[in-house]
Amino acid sequence: MSENGWREFVSTAVAAGGRIVSDAEAPGTWILADRSGNKVCLVAWPDGAPLGGSEPPNPTEV
Repeated sequence: MSENGWREFVSTAVAAGGRIVSDAEAPGTWILADRSGNKVCLVAWPDGAPLGGSEPPNPTEV
């Protein structure tokens, strides 16, 4: 997803009543919650967005 795509996605979720719980590792990861407190973790993968300073896992080692 492009930078504009994820910004639009997060903005749409917030406009629909959600809230950002954490964007400390954005643009790699966000945690959003709905009005009931249910949380979802959005992770940019594998388009090259940083993942909070860590390297992506090697699928052959998982």
